[in-house]
Amino acid sequence: MGVTAKQMKKYAKDHGYPNWLEFRKDAGYNEAREALKQIELEDHA
Repeated sequence: MGVTAKQMKKYAKDHGYPNWLEFRKDAGYNEAREALKQIELEDHA
């Protein structure tokens, strides 16, 4: 279970960021946590 680094990188790229760290820095910690939940939900759908 959980989210892989590959999924995180894809999510960031899909939202216009070069990598997850840039996305988290820009979006903020709480937004990044919500994004992780969303990735996990999509993975299990």
